[in-house]
Amino acid sequence: MKKLTVLFLFFSVLNASAQDSVIRKLPFLRLNYQVGNVLPTNAFVQGENQKGQPIKAYQSGAIELGWQTNGSKQWHNDWNFPRVGVGFYTADFFNDEELGEPMALYAFFNNELWRKNKFCVNFEGAAGITYNWKPWDPVTNPSNMAIGSYNTVYLDFGFRAQYMIAKRWQVDLAYTFTHFSNGASTLPNLGINMTGPKVAIAYHLQGNEFNFEKAPNTTFEKNNEFVLDFKYATKQVKFDTNITQIKSEYLGISYNVYGLQLGYLRHPAPKWKYGGGLDLVYDESTTAQLDVVDSIYQPVKTPAKYHWNFSAYITGQMIVGKTTFFADLGYYLHREEIPGQTPDFYQRFGTRWNLYKGFQIGAALRAYNFGIADYIEWSIGYKI
Repeated sequence: MKKLTVLFLFFSVLNASAQDSVIRKLPFLRLNYQVGNVLPTNAFVQGENQKGQPIKAYQSGAIELGWQTNGSKQWHNDWNFPRVGVGFYTADFFNDEELGEPMALYAFFNNELWRKNKFCVNFEGAAGITYNWKPWDPVTNPSNMAIGSYNTVYLDFGFRAQYMIAKRWQVDLAYTFTHFSNGASTLPNLGINMTGPKVAIAYHLQGNEFNFEKAPNTTFEKNNEFVLDFKYATKQVKFDTNITQIKSEYLGISYNVYGLQLGYLRHPAPKWKYGGGLDLVYDESTTAQLDVVDSIYQPVKTPAKYHWNFSAYITGQMIVGKTTFFADLGYYLHREEIPGQTPDFYQRFGTRWNLYKGFQIGAALRAYNFGIADYIEWSIGYKI
C-alpha cells in the first residue's frame, strides 16, 4: 500500500507536468547539490541513537531530466510556462548504520514567479518514493524511531533562482524544505525533516530561447462543483506495553479506515478552487485493544460507537491540467471522547486526478498538529 501511495503521488506530479508530448521540445539536464540541517523534531535525531549524538547535518545530490513547457496547452499559459520533469536523489545523514543510504525517484514542478532578462525566480515542488532506508527493528535497529519502513514518501519544496550564463548553460541557487515519512502506515514513523541551500548547474540540450507569448484563457467560466468521494486507508497504532504485557509497542497490526466525503467547491479562476464539506469516517483503530495470553495476542473488537467520527473541513486547491493539489483544514464535530485521542483539528494534504467526465481518484495525507501523520487515504469519487 505504501509503494502504491508514493507511486501515485509521483505520477500525479508527473501527469500534471507531462500531459502532452510537445512539452519535450525543450529538454534540459540538471545536477543539484545540497547541504543543510536536520530539524530536531524527534528524540532519535536529537541524540537518542546508537552513536549517542544528534543527527544535525546532511548532504544530498540529484540528477534531473526536465522540459520547458511551450504554451501548447492552456495550463502552460495559466502557470506562466513552468518547467517539469523527473529526478533521482540520494542523501547522506552521516549515520548509515541506523538510517541506511536513502535514494528517491521523483517528479518536479517549477513555477516561474518573476523574470528579468536572463534571471528568474521560481517556486518548486517535488514528490516521489524513497527506498533503501534502514528502518526500525526491535533487535537490530531499535533506536530508529524516525523511519519504520524501507520505503517512504519524498516531498521537497522551496524557491529557486536561475541565471543563464550561456546559450545552453544555467546556474541555480535554491532553498528548500524536505520531508520523509510513510504516513503512519507502518510504525514507528516520526519522520525526518531537513532544510538547506541548494546549488545546481543545468544544460539545455536545444538551447533555452524563452520567447513564448502568453495566451489569455478565453474558454474558462466561473463555476460551482459538488464532489462525492469514497475513501479507504490502513493505519497502525502504538500499544502500551505495561497494560498489554508485550515486549514491543509496535506489532505491525494494520486497521482499516473507511470514509465518505461530500464537498462543495467554488472555481473562480483557472488555477484555483476553494470550498468546504463534510467527512464521515469509520476508523477501526480507535480504542484498539489486544487479548494477550502467554505472549500470544489477538485484536479485540470494541463497540462501533467508538469508531465513528463526523467532521467539517475547508479547502484550498490548485489546478494543473487534469491534476489538482489541495490542502484541507478540518474539525471534528462529533466523536466519542477517548484518552489520548488526536486533537480536534486535523489537516489533509493531497492530490486528485481527473480520469473521465467527472470521475476522479486521489491520495492524501491526513495529519494533526501540522506535522504528525495520522494515515494516508485513497479516494475514488465523482464531481458535477
